[in-house]
Amino acid sequence: MKKLLLCGVAIALTGCVTSKVAMLEPGVYTLSFTDLTGFGSKSQAMRRAVDGADDYCGHTGQTAKLVNMVDGRTMPLSPFQSSIVFRCISK
Repeated sequence: MKKLLLCGVAIALTGCVTSKVAMLEPGVYTLSFTDLTGFGSKSQAMRRAVDGADDYCGHTGQTAKLVNMVDGRTMPLSPFQSSIVFRCISK
């Protein structure tokens, strides 16, 4: 029963992570990542944002080149947000 409860909590928390890619100008994109669980870390949020950019560029056979990174958390156990600006370049 405990394992079932733990699995349910893990699934619920997984749904509390969002990311979104938007075009800033032709060829330049931004990806915002938000961890609503409050349990993530700065490095995990940045890693997820970079992975999201690589996934986005990977659909066209390219890779992401980071231009800028911004992260922030206002209080402990509050949502952690990170944003990156990137370009898709040939591998």
